[in-house]
Amino acid sequence: DLAYGVATTEDFQKVCEEVTGTDLDYFFSEWIYGENYPKYSVTWNPLSNDNGNQIEVLIKQQENTNPNYFIMPVQIKILGNSKDTLVTLFNYENNQIFNINLSFKPTNIEFDPNNLILKDILSITDVKNNGLPSKFELAQNYPNPFNPTTTIEYQIPALSEQTNITSDFNLSNVEIKVYNILGKEVKTLVNQKQKPGNYKVTLDATNLPSGIYFYSLTAGDFYQTKKLILLK
Repeated sequence: DLAYGVATTEDFQKVCEEVTGTDLDYFFSEWIYGENYPKYSVTWNPLSNDNGNQIEVLIKQQENTNPNYFIMPVQIKILGNSKDTLVTLFNYENNQIFNINLSFKPTNIEFDPNNLILKDILSITDVKNNGLPSKFELAQNYPNPFNPTTTIEYQIPALSEQTNITSDFNLSNVEIKVYNILGKEVKTLVNQKQKPGNYKVTLDATNLPSGIYFYSLTAGDFYQTKKLILLK
C-alpha cells in the first residue's frame, strides 16, 4: 500500500509489528521518540545450592528524563573456567534481578558482548569480591557532548584476594589524562595510587576550546581510551 508513497514512523511501526507479531509500542515510544540511551550498572553474584550453580544478576539504569528508563532485551555472556553461555534477559524494570541456572561455576560476565545496544556501561561489579569491581573499566563520560563540565566514571578491581584491600598488593597506580585531537596532553585528572572500587572524576573544560578530545585510563598494564566532545 505504501509503494511509491510516503511512509510515516507510525506506518513503519505497523509493518514491523505485522512482520514480527510483537507489540512494539514500548520500543518506538522509548527508542524512537524518547531521548538519550540507557546507562547500565550491573552487579553479579555467583550462587551455589543443592541444585547446582546459579548466578544472580542485578541490572540498574541511571535515571533518564524521557523515558525514565529503557525496556530492552539484553544479552549477557557468562564465563566459566572451561565453558561459557550466552543468555538473553528481558530488562523491563529500572532495578531488576535475574537468577540463572548454570551447569558450571561462573567466573565473570560480559554485558551486551556483541554490542547490540546503544548504551553506556557505568560499572560491572562482582559481589563475591566484597562488592568490588572484577575488572578495570573506563566508562563513557556524561553528558557528552558537554559544556563546560562532564563526569568520568571508572573502576579499579582487586589485584589480590587478600582481605585487606588497602594493602600495597591491592593499590593500583592510576592515571587519567585528557588529550586534544593532535595527541597533546591538556589535563591530568588523576595521578595517584588507588584502592579497588568505583570512582568518578569531573573534567572542567572552561579553559579549553570546543572540539574533540580523548581521555585515557592507565593502571599498570591496563590502558583504555574514549572520545569526548566539548561544544561551547
